Amino acid sequence: MIRTCLVCQSAFEAASDDPAITQGICLQCSEGFVAPAPVIALSELLNQIEVPVLLMDDDVRVAGYNRAAHALLGGQHHNLSGRLAGEVIECVNARLPGGCGQTENCKGCALRHAITTTHQTGQNKHNILAKQLDMLISTEKVGRFVLLRIDDTQKL
Repeated sequence: MIRTCLVCQSAFEAASDDPAITQGICLQCSEGFVAPAPVIALSELLNQIEVPVLLMDDDVRVAGYNRAAHALLGGQHHNLSGRLAGEVIECVNARLPGGCGQTENCKGCALRHAITTTHQTGQNKHNILAKQLDMLISTEKVGRFVLLRIDDTQKL
């Protein structure tokens, strides 16, 4: 049945065949009445997580983090974004020539291995002992990033 749009006055095909309904709102105009989904900043979303988390890109660089992670790892760095994982956790190997991920010792880094494996395979890791870092970590693939959760920071 053909109806007239109350907003733009154009004719449109209605789904309902009820002859008592002669007007309505066309699809194009109805889209203007639907409020867009609320936009939430990444930092605000991450801050809803109580434990320390870092959002890692495929280069093992921090793409985002929450307050708990900054409080734990921020140290002298105001902003953790863009830093390599080894720099953020102040790994001694990250200070060697070549830096984080480029030394012979980095091949055995549980943190780097968990992040890259999760990126490549999508396989989540849980309570991985990052011995050289004195912490337990977990990873989860989230879109094109890996969410790195610091589960325990006690001396192991």
